[in-house]
Amino acid sequence: MLQLASLAWAIIASPQRFVLCSLPTGTILVISAIAVGQVRLNTWQGGLYDALQQHEFQAFIAELITFSGIAGALLALVVAQTWLTEMFKVKLRGWLTRDLLDEWLHSKRAYYSALPVKLATIRINASTRTPDISQSCPPI
Repeated sequence: MLQLASLAWAIIASPQRFVLCSLPTGTILVISAIAVGQVRLNTWQGGLYDALQQHEFQAFIAELITFSGIAGALLALVVAQTWLTEMFKVKLRGWLTRDLLDEWLHSKRAYYSALPVKLATIRINASTRTPDISQSCPPI
Protein backbone atom coordinates (compact mmCIF):
# COMPACT_ATOMS: atom_id res chain seq x y z
CA MET A 1 0.00 0.00 0.00
CA LEU A 2 2.90 2.32 0.76
CA GLN A 3 4.36 1.71 -2.71
CA LEU A 4 1.03 2.52 -4.33
CA ALA A 5 0.81 5.78 -2.39
CA SER A 6 4.39 6.61 -3.37
CA LEU A 7 3.58 5.93 -7.02
CA ALA A 8 0.44 8.07 -6.82
CA TRP A 9 2.37 11.02 -5.35
CA ALA A 10 5.07 10.67 -8.02
CA ILE A 11 2.44 10.66 -10.78
CA ILE A 12 0.72 13.71 -9.33
CA ALA A 13 4.04 15.58 -9.23
CA SER A 14 4.90 14.53 -12.79
CA PRO A 15 4.44 16.84 -15.79
CA GLN A 16 2.71 13.93 -17.58
CA ARG A 17 0.04 13.58 -14.90
CA PHE A 18 -2.78 14.47 -17.32
CA VAL A 19 -2.04 11.51 -19.58
CA LEU A 20 -1.31 9.18 -16.69
CA CYS A 21 -4.61 10.09 -15.00
CA SER A 22 -6.87 10.40 -18.06
CA LEU A 23 -6.20 6.92 -19.45
CA PRO A 24 -7.38 5.04 -16.32
CA THR A 25 -10.31 7.44 -16.00
CA GLY A 26 -11.27 6.71 -19.61
CA THR A 27 -10.95 3.00 -18.94
CA ILE A 28 -13.32 3.26 -15.98
CA LEU A 29 -15.84 5.16 -18.12
CA VAL A 30 -15.61 2.56 -20.90
CA ILE A 31 -16.08 -0.30 -18.41
CA SER A 32 -19.16 1.49 -17.09
CA ALA A 33 -20.50 1.84 -20.62
CA ILE A 34 -19.86 -1.88 -21.23
CA ALA A 35 -21.87 -2.72 -18.10
CA VAL A 36 -24.75 -0.54 -19.35
CA GLY A 37 -24.52 -2.22 -22.77
CA GLN A 38 -24.69 -5.67 -21.24
CA VAL A 39 -27.74 -4.73 -19.21
CA ARG A 40 -29.29 -3.47 -22.46
CA LEU A 41 -28.37 -6.77 -24.14
CA ASN A 42 -30.05 -8.73 -21.35
CA THR A 43 -33.26 -6.70 -21.70
CA TRP A 44 -33.12 -7.12 -25.48
CA GLN A 45 -33.36 -10.91 -25.17
CA GLY A 46 -36.92 -10.63 -23.83
CA GLY A 47 -38.03 -8.79 -26.99
CA LEU A 48 -36.36 -11.39 -29.21
CA TYR A 49 -38.10 -14.29 -27.49
CA ASP A 50 -41.44 -12.46 -27.66
CA ALA A 51 -40.99 -11.96 -31.41
CA LEU A 52 -40.11 -15.64 -31.86
CA GLN A 53 -43.02 -16.81 -29.74
CA GLN A 54 -45.54 -14.69 -31.65
CA HIS A 55 -44.07 -15.73 -35.05
CA GLU A 56 -43.73 -12.11 -36.21
CA PHE A 57 -41.08 -11.90 -38.89
CA GLN A 58 -40.95 -8.09 -38.97
CA ALA A 59 -40.48 -7.89 -35.19
CA PHE A 60 -37.78 -10.59 -35.41
CA ILE A 61 -35.87 -8.59 -38.07
CA ALA A 62 -36.22 -5.44 -35.93
CA GLU A 63 -34.81 -7.34 -32.96
CA LEU A 64 -31.87 -8.59 -35.06
CA ILE A 65 -31.12 -5.03 -36.13
CA THR A 66 -31.27 -3.95 -32.49
CA PHE A 67 -28.96 -6.83 -31.58
CA SER A 68 -26.44 -5.88 -34.25
CA GLY A 69 -26.37 -2.31 -32.92
CA ILE A 70 -25.88 -3.45 -29.33
CA ALA A 71 -23.27 -6.06 -30.29
CA GLY A 72 -21.40 -3.57 -32.48
CA ALA A 73 -21.36 -0.98 -29.70
CA LEU A 74 -20.16 -3.56 -27.16
CA LEU A 75 -17.45 -4.74 -29.52
CA ALA A 76 -16.25 -1.18 -30.08
CA LEU A 77 -16.26 -0.57 -26.32
CA VAL A 78 -14.22 -3.70 -25.62
CA VAL A 79 -11.68 -2.69 -28.27
CA ALA A 80 -11.53 0.80 -26.74
CA GLN A 81 -11.02 -0.69 -23.28
CA THR A 82 -8.17 -2.88 -24.52
CA TRP A 83 -6.54 0.05 -26.32
CA LEU A 84 -6.82 2.31 -23.27
CA THR A 85 -5.38 -0.37 -20.99
CA GLU A 86 -2.42 -1.06 -23.27
CA MET A 87 -1.73 2.64 -23.85
CA PHE A 88 -1.75 3.19 -20.09
CA LYS A 89 0.78 0.40 -19.65
CA VAL A 90 3.04 1.88 -22.34
CA LYS A 91 2.78 5.44 -21.00
CA LEU A 92 3.31 4.31 -17.40
CA ARG A 93 6.37 2.23 -18.31
CA GLY A 94 7.82 5.09 -20.35
CA TRP A 95 7.22 7.59 -17.56
CA LEU A 96 8.65 5.24 -14.95
CA THR A 97 11.76 4.59 -17.06
CA ARG A 98 12.37 8.32 -17.59
CA ASP A 99 11.76 9.06 -13.93
CA LEU A 100 14.18 6.35 -12.75
CA LEU A 101 16.83 7.43 -15.26
CA ASP A 102 16.46 11.05 -14.21
CA GLU A 103 16.93 10.03 -10.58
CA TRP A 104 19.87 7.80 -11.41
CA LEU A 105 21.63 10.33 -13.64
CA HIS A 106 20.92 13.23 -11.29
CA SER A 107 24.10 15.17 -10.43
CA LYS A 108 26.49 12.75 -12.15
CA ARG A 109 25.45 9.85 -9.91
CA ALA A 110 26.35 7.29 -12.61
CA TYR A 111 29.84 8.79 -12.92
CA TYR A 112 30.38 8.74 -9.18
CA SER A 113 29.10 5.18 -8.86
CA ALA A 114 31.58 4.01 -11.52
CA LEU A 115 34.47 5.96 -10.00
CA PRO A 116 35.28 3.43 -7.20
CA VAL A 117 35.48 0.68 -9.81
CA LYS A 118 38.02 2.69 -11.83
CA LEU A 119 40.09 3.47 -8.72
CA ALA A 120 40.06 -0.18 -7.69
CA THR A 121 41.22 -1.17 -11.18
CA ILE A 122 44.10 1.31 -11.00
CA ARG A 123 45.11 -0.01 -7.56
CA ILE A 124 45.04 -3.61 -8.76
CA ASN A 125 47.13 -2.80 -11.80
CA ALA A 126 49.63 -0.84 -9.69
CA SER A 127 50.02 -3.66 -7.17
CA THR A 128 50.65 -6.31 -9.81
CA ARG A 129 53.70 -4.53 -11.18
CA THR A 130 56.89 -6.15 -9.96
CA PRO A 131 60.19 -4.41 -10.12
CA ASP A 132 62.61 -5.76 -12.67
CA ILE A 133 65.17 -7.54 -10.46
CA SER A 134 67.49 -8.34 -13.35
CA GLN A 135 68.61 -4.72 -13.31
CA SER A 136 69.61 -4.82 -9.65
CA CYS A 137 71.55 -8.16 -9.76
CA PRO A 138 75.23 -8.12 -10.63
CA PRO A 139 76.30 -10.11 -13.70
CA ILE A 140 77.61 -13.61 -13.11
